[in-house]
Formats: sequence, C-alpha cells, structure tokens
Amino acid sequence: MNIKYNKVKILLHSILPLLVIFFLSNNNPKENYLKINKNLEIFSNIIKEINTYYINDVNIEKTIRIGIKSILESLDPYTNFISESEENYYQTLNTGIYAGIGAIISKKQNKNTIIMIYKNSPAYNGKLKIGDEIIKINGKNVKKKSIKHISNLLIGKPNTKIKISVKRYSIDNNINIYLTRKKVLINNISYSGIIEKNIGYIKLSSFTSNSSMEFSKSLNNLKNIGVKKMIIDLRGNPGGILEEAVEISNLFIKKGLKIVETKGKVKSFNKIYKSNKSTCYNKMPLIILIDKETASSAEIIAGVIQDYDIGILIGENTYGKGLIQITKSLGYSTYLKLTIGKYYIPSGRSIQSIDYKNKNKKKNINNKKFKTKNGRIVYSERGIDPDIKKGKFLFSPITINLFIKGFIFDYSTIFYYENKKIKKTKNYKISEEQYKKFLKWLYDKDYRYKNKIEKIIEELEGQLKKEKNYKNILKKIISLKYKIENNKECDLKKVKKEIKFLLKEEIASRYYLEKGAIESSFDYDKNITEAKRIFQNMNTYYKILNY
Repeated sequence: MNIKYNKVKILLHSILPLLVIFFLSNNNPKENYLKINKNLEIFSNIIKEINTYYINDVNIEKTIRIGIKSILESLDPYTNFISESEENYYQTLNTGIYAGIGAIISKKQNKNTIIMIYKNSPAYNGKLKIGDEIIKINGKNVKKKSIKHISNLLIGKPNTKIKISVKRYSIDNNINIYLTRKKVLINNISYSGIIEKNIGYIKLSSFTSNSSMEFSKSLNNLKNIGVKKMIIDLRGNPGGILEEAVEISNLFIKKGLKIVETKGKVKSFNKIYKSNKSTCYNKMPLIILIDKETASSAEIIAGVIQDYDIGILIGENTYGKGLIQITKSLGYSTYLKLTIGKYYIPSGRSIQSIDYKNKNKKKNINNKKFKTKNGRIVYSERGIDPDIKKGKFLFSPITINLFIKGFIFDYSTIFYYENKKIKKTKNYKISEEQYKKFLKWLYDKDYRYKNKIEKIIEELEGQLKKEKNYKNILKKIISLKYKIENNKECDLKKVKKEIKFLLKEEIASRYYLEKGAIESSFDYDKNITEAKRIFQNMNTYYKILNY
C-alpha cells in the first residue's frame, strides 16, 4: 500500500501545476485561489479513494495521464505534457541532436524498413542500406513491432553498443550489424546548391538551436560561388525555436527594423524582436516557397519577407500557427509545453488562423486588412497568403497506388543491387529500357486501384440497388467495369512521365541519399519551375512587389 501511495503522491506533484494552470486560464487569477485549492483537494481525494477502494486494480499513472491529456486538450493542440519517456524526443526537437544510429524507419509492405540514412552516421558507417528490413534488435524479434517501438530501441545513451539483424535483398540469411550509438545531428538544411546558372536554392526543413548558423553558412557559400538570386524552400517546415527564425530574418532586412512582436497575458513575456545586424543580402532577389505545412517560425520568415516587400512568396497558403510556447519543468523529468501568447509580424498582423478560445463559434471570414511596405494588401488570421498561388504536382491514382504499395521503393532497391553506380542526379534519367524493365517486373504484382470513374460507378450502384430493375442494370454495370479494368492496362503508358519522376527520385536516394532525392524532385516541382520563370523576367518580379 505504501508503494502505491508514494507513486500517487509523485504523480499528483506532476499534475498539480497543470491543474493550477487550467483554473488560472479560465478565471481571474487574483479572485479564484480558493476555487483552485478546493478543486485540487477534490481531485487528490478522488485519486486516493480510487487507489484504495476501487474493486479492480487501476493503473494510477495511466488514469492521471488521461486527466492531464483532457485538461490540455481543452486549451489548444500545442499545449502538451512531456513525460519522462518523451524527454529524449523533446530534447531532439529543440537541439536537433539525439543519440542513435542515424536512420529513418517506415512500414513498407508491412515490413519495418530503412527508408533513409544520414550521411556519416553510425548507420552509414556501419553499412546499413536503404531497403534493409529490420528483423531483430539486440536479439529481440521486432518484425511485428511498431515503428515507435523500434525507434525507442534504437535511441539510447551515446557510445552504447547495439546489434541489428536485417534482411537484405538477394541475401538468404539475415545480416548482423554491430553499431555504436552516437550523437546524431539532424541538419536543418536538407539541401543547398545551385539549381540553374546564378540561382541558389536552400531547403530549410526545421528550426533547432543551430539552424541560423547553418543557414548563414550555406548562404555565404552560395554567394561566394556566384549566386545572385535565391530560392528558399520552407515547404513542410513545422517551425521551432523563435530566436532562430529571428536570426535568419535578420539576414535579409536592414538593421533596426521590427521582425516580430510577441503579446500575451503575462506582460513580462511580451517582447519586440528587431534586426540588430547590417546585412549584405537585403537587395538580393529572393523567392520563398511555402505550402500548407509551413508553420510557426517558418511563417515568421515568410511574413517578414512579404511585409517588407523584399521577396516573392510562391506556393500555397501556410498553416496559420501564430502561437508561442514555452517549456516549464514540472519535476520528475517531466515538462509542460505551454501556449503563452501570439506573435505579430511587421505589418501588425497575426497569422494565427484558429481562435481556440472560440473554436466552436462560427468564424468571421472578414479577416482584417494590413499593408506591406510598398502598399500591397495582406490579411491577418489566415496564415500567410502566397503572392503567386501554385499547387503541388498532382500524381494520378495509379502512380499514387504504386508508391503507397511500395512497388516503386522495392524496384529501386533491386535496381541498386544490380547496378553499381549511376550518373550524378542532375544528369541521370530513367531510360525507356529501364522503364520497360520496371513494367515487366510489375506485371505479376497486385497494383489494383480505383480511378474516378470507378468511384462514381460505385456510388451510382449503391443508389441503383434500391430500384426495381436493378438486376437488368447490373449486367451493364459489370460490362462497364470490365472495359474500365482493361483500359487500366493503358494507364501505365499514360503516366510514364510521372512514374519516371518517382523512380528517379527513389533510385537517386540509394546512391546519393537525401541530397539525391531532393535534386531528383526538381524535375517535377511546379513551384521551383515557377520561381525560375520569375527570375528569368525580373520586370515581373519587381511588378509583383510594387516597385
């Protein structure tokens, strides 16, 4: 009983600060301490009574965690409790560093498969390969385990040993690979290079504690080799540390200008961030690529560039996350990630698209208007609008199906082991002969899929079942389905270009890892194509910016 009681006591110490925050967020702090104390005592007594008298054994930790989750979910999606087991994950988010092997695992054909390896990581140096299926870790069979479970086994203390058994293409027996976990630095810069003549390209994937330093170094290197115009890719960037976004924004605006202002309930947390350094990049033609997954700190950079009219935004409307979080230690290696305010970019607008306090009320779609430096109209509370709307390349249903089912991935693995090398990514193309080999390999695979016409027929069939003459109509439906199925054989010819794109990207990743995959995607990237088109006609560029 004492052991159980001590466990309850420890857990209550963790949840009490959360309950205090919950009550404070819903009431006036000065008037409601009596209510807080009363309700905290009630909650504590409930847990104790459950632990002592409830008919069945109760997992007290799980029960309290459910309570924590319910409290925080009532606030917003970004206020989170970080448990002891998630501490490593939290540290990785903030620093970009973790102790592991440096590989990304995913489910492919229901197999736990390595889909990417970081260069110079333990996985890379230990000769693990993309396409390897993980069978055992330290002797324990993990074939039926989840990706999360396997990731937890792979991460550990630096310099600890780990044995991984993998199944590799064309080798009958499992291969045992012995690695030593090391601190792996996840680069914020996924790619940096020249994509055409004097046009540079940097893909910024995240904001951890060293992202601004990485970005500045990449920018300087490109400038030194003759880059005159720059494309910065913020698509898929979920944000991160605010100060890193401020430092990167500082590279493109003059000294003394406002970058972002934070406002919240606690006045001491409010702050105005200004550029504090002179820059040589404020006159460099600049294009920012954004999409629906561009969020938080990434939106600050996009908003600063747009508000000061120093660059063009191409892509989709951004996510719209303009809330600020801080992390508070709760003791016992647990933390609270807590929303404390909103940030406002130079024009004065907030980019937060959802009002969580009134999320059940009908939203007012008449967003407030603001103006950029050159007088262009921009809007608040809806993320960042691109200056040029450009969606992503849309693959056909059959191409998506081939990708999801892992056929393009598996064929690329086979290709890798049958071909020692390929040309550098920029010069590499999937030949007609290679494409025919892929189709031949695919012939006996189950790549069935439903196109738009079939989906319409299915819906129609469901409605027609209620009709009296359904049996007569059914024969015609079956005949139509048969014709569609036969026509699908022609689809592989129609989408040849799409499949070649994805084959090239997947094959290039085997030889050149992440860099190869990103370079290959340039072939079908509509946003990059549009950016290059704009840079080829600078009159259009300056006209968009109202110069």
